[in-house]
Amino acid sequence: MDSFITDNAALLQAVGFTETNGNGFDTNENIKNNPQSLLRLLVKHGEYMYARFNDIVMIETCDHFVKVYVASAEKIRIALRHSTLNDFLSLLPHNQFLRLSRFTAVNISRLSAANCNEQFFEFDFRLIIKPKHPITQTILSKIGQ
Repeated sequence: MDSFITDNAALLQAVGFTETNGNGFDTNENIKNNPQSLLRLLVKHGEYMYARFNDIVMIETCDHFVKVYVASAEKIRIALRHSTLNDFLSLLPHNQFLRLSRFTAVNISRLSAANCNEQFFEFDFRLIIKPKHPITQTILSKIGQ
């Protein structure tokens, strides 16, 4: 089954996900305690997708939104969520996501390479993303320590 899930109540029930509060599907406690929890992300006007935090490979700030890079098989989809980077990272497991700068955070469990000179990250040995804001060599050298 593809990790991208469309906005459909039948699909959400099929994966065993139920609404936990009146105003949305995700709460801090439910996401952190259940690795199968889904995050609702905006793809475009009126279209949403749901992703598990293990599918998120990188997060960047974009004004009052975070741009979330979600990987599945050989492609990456970009989605938005109205949140600050700090608030969004508080929903995710701290041991899996590393904040590299004011603007960028990566999923270190899926990171396979990073190049400071060419400014790119490689995930799962095949997906390459170039961040919008530069990352310094000092920050990159702390990955894996």
